[in-house]
Amino acid sequence: MDIYCISTTLLQPELPRILALLPPERRAKAEACKKPDDRLRCAAAGLLLLQILHVGADRPLAYSACGKPFLPGGPQFSLSHSGSYAVLAVDSLPLGVDIEAPRTVSPLLRQRCFTPEERHWAGDDDGRYLQLWTRKESVMKASGRGISLPAREIGVLGDTVCADGRVWHLQSCVLDGCPLSAAACGPFAMAVHRVGADILPAAAE
Repeated sequence: MDIYCISTTLLQPELPRILALLPPERRAKAEACKKPDDRLRCAAAGLLLLQILHVGADRPLAYSACGKPFLPGGPQFSLSHSGSYAVLAVDSLPLGVDIEAPRTVSPLLRQRCFTPEERHWAGDDDGRYLQLWTRKESVMKASGRGISLPAREIGVLGDTVCADGRVWHLQSCVLDGCPLSAAACGPFAMAVHRVGADILPAAAE
């Protein structure tokens, strides 16, 4: 599995040009974001789709009955963005990816979303809870069901988990303090690629 990661900080000065490059659907989605940081993250994700998978007006995305995007005739992919990163995971297997910026995980969320075994393992460490959450979220995305798959029913302390009638393989890492995890319906090797601002095509003269 290839995971492409880009820092939105690098793209901030180029946001108007990025928006102009995006296909209409993604551009409208980004422009609908009220917060500037959300707009930038959404545009960065669209740029990864455009430049890595060549998603555009002549190669549009389609959507499953549950709303999961896919590329007809193309590889499997999953998007995530949080904090100052947007990431795109690509593989031949059904997959999901999630990244989370460091933050506090409230006692209510710890109780609601994590199993007793997971809470014991994480203790009072927010970073551990976020790592567990990225693993759960990657499974929810991979299944195509999203949040309709209850997080607390997905125990992710092991290398595999059975959810939605399938066995999902899990891997995690940390990217500049941000937990990142991926799930796929078979064994995989996770290769993380940092993408620079040179992903942007050269500006017209």
